[in-house]
Amino acid sequence: NLQHMLNGKVYKRTNSVIATNYFLSKIADDFPNSEKENALLSVAQHITYYENLTNGNLKGLRQVLNQHIEKNSISTDMHEYLHLNKKSDHETSFHNSLSNMIRNASSAAKMSGTTKKTTYKYKRVKFLSDADFRLFLKTKIEDQNGLCALTNIPLQFHGSHTDKNLLCSLDRIDSNGDYEIGNLQVICQFMNMWKSDYDNEECLKLLTLIKSTPNRTDT
Repeated sequence: NLQHMLNGKVYKRTNSVIATNYFLSKIADDFPNSEKENALLSVAQHITYYENLTNGNLKGLRQVLNQHIEKNSISTDMHEYLHLNKKSDHETSFHNSLSNMIRNASSAAKMSGTTKKTTYKYKRVKFLSDADFRLFLKTKIEDQNGLCALTNIPLQFHGSHTDKNLLCSLDRIDSNGDYEIGNLQVICQFMNMWKSDYDNEECLKLLTLIKSTPNRTDT
């Protein structure tokens, strides 16, 4: 858990409130600002993960987290994310979706190069940290005005969604490329499944064909 905290990654094993407070205090004393921010982000992600898993509320851990947020000088963007207890349900679900896309990208990268029945691919996550990846995704969704990059359907976010097919999903524009700036877009989950290994041009051509084809009803 401590290693995950230093790297700003979600940890899934439970720490007691006392242990979490101790780790955050020692990290604040012994490490520079980047590790302090990583540790706060890690605890916040753990809270999100655990509460989503159990539908519970880690009040004690939230209190410890907020105390350390107030004690440490951290960036505005990081402060916005870490104040989970002050977020609306929509904002919390939005950040849950960012975490989910990052986890999926990391898992896919770890599995790349493994042999399957037909093909295998190598893909890498080319961001210096999860925090950088998160900021990129947040900006990307804002640039897309909260809409699917291919269909213009409004994206939905984990926890407040009404249709899982419309959940935001991270897509590599070139499926043979890496997870990097210039090769990523956020689209609806169902669109990501439909797109599969097609490139954007081919996928948009098929979408246009569907839209332009008159509805047919049997008589």
